[in-house]
Amino acid sequence: MSYRDIAGSDRMRNVVRIGNAFNDLVYSMSTFSGRIHDCNWISIDHFGDQNLFSRFFFLSHCHQADDSFYDRLSNQKCFLYCHPTTLILLEAFSQYKRILKYIKTEVVGETFHVTNSSNNTTEIQPTKSNSLNAADITFIDAKHCPGSIMILLEFDRGKRVLYTGDFRFVKDDWLSCKILRDPENSSTFKRIDELYFDSTFCRRGSEVIPSRKQSGVLFVRMVKEWLDARPENKVLIWSSNYGHEFLLRALFDELNVQTHVTMQKFRIYSSNYGHEFLLRALFDELNVQTHVTMQKFRIYSNIAEIAPCVTSIASSTRVHACTAGPDDGKECFEESGHTIIRSFPNGYRKRQRISTCALCRPDNDMVRVIKPSMIWFARRKEANVLGYENANFCRLLYSSHSSFEELIDAFTLLRPIHAYPNVVDKRSTKKHEAKINAFFQ
Repeated sequence: MSYRDIAGSDRMRNVVRIGNAFNDLVYSMSTFSGRIHDCNWISIDHFGDQNLFSRFFFLSHCHQADDSFYDRLSNQKCFLYCHPTTLILLEAFSQYKRILKYIKTEVVGETFHVTNSSNNTTEIQPTKSNSLNAADITFIDAKHCPGSIMILLEFDRGKRVLYTGDFRFVKDDWLSCKILRDPENSSTFKRIDELYFDSTFCRRGSEVIPSRKQSGVLFVRMVKEWLDARPENKVLIWSSNYGHEFLLRALFDELNVQTHVTMQKFRIYSSNYGHEFLLRALFDELNVQTHVTMQKFRIYSNIAEIAPCVTSIASSTRVHACTAGPDDGKECFEESGHTIIRSFPNGYRKRQRISTCALCRPDNDMVRVIKPSMIWFARRKEANVLGYENANFCRLLYSSHSSFEELIDAFTLLRPIHAYPNVVDKRSTKKHEAKINAFFQ
């Protein structure tokens, strides 16, 4: 059975061909080097090669870096800036322990000042300076995952840059973003000279994606109808990576049920997350907690908006998110055996079973498996589908990246002078390029 409550489809890395950045690119890849134009002392998200010589480093959300970056921070006493929640996530990795003292956190909405000064590379200065190499920095909630931020850089010579990182903004989010409003005319936005944007879904088939709220409503319904059918029924949320936490919250608020998750999940944390919204939705709508692994519980318990939604005690809840398995991007579900087919670079394919706690095994008839997914829906190329149900197994269309139409809304409102996509894809079309180019000043 397909749920067709709203238009939606999509996934995969994508593109929009704007300006010279795309002249020689044909494959899906990241094009953002980590530096913005005319500024070699700030690096964002990418810290290798020449970026190691920057004075300030910014992390839009949790990524892992190589040893050379750790050495640079500790040897030169440079600092990495991020959101407080991102620091909580970084603390879960043993390789970050030696640089934790070089990580500084700033909250969303508070402006701070950095300057490219050889005799002061470690301190944030009072706002405003006449220096030629200085910038006011403001973090904006990117709504991609816990701790994710967009970064607004306002330089001393008047240049203004917005780096979105991975984000999920709808039109109303832009309209309510006071940080980007022109202080002299609140009905308009500040001039954006350069926009470095998340172009994940600038491609065919990604024009419309259900909002996180719409996905959350269906998710709560999938859980509630199964739990209400029989008191012994349980739900397993199949997601080994981060990103479904919003769903857990919605479930808790509606059903007052926590979710069980595994401890191991925080050890395998990657940039492929964003479903935290689902865990929260589960909590908010149903007042239900989710069982997670102990490793993940130790992290979630330090994040205020997620902590009430999860539990490490499997027997205390009927909802579980304690799966462990390969990257979602390389899975193929076989409904009869509940197995994963994992692909490897050499073409070898290995079958793996879903690893869960004993109370929510997917081969149990009383367990309903719900899998937040984008790739699966994209491959089927079905329009107007929000979810899919087949007996005990459900798919939920869920995205933590903005759709193409949501990006058009962003360009309509911001009208940047220059824009640079962070990701390109060979599936891009001239139609998509032209549609976005129409909004340049």
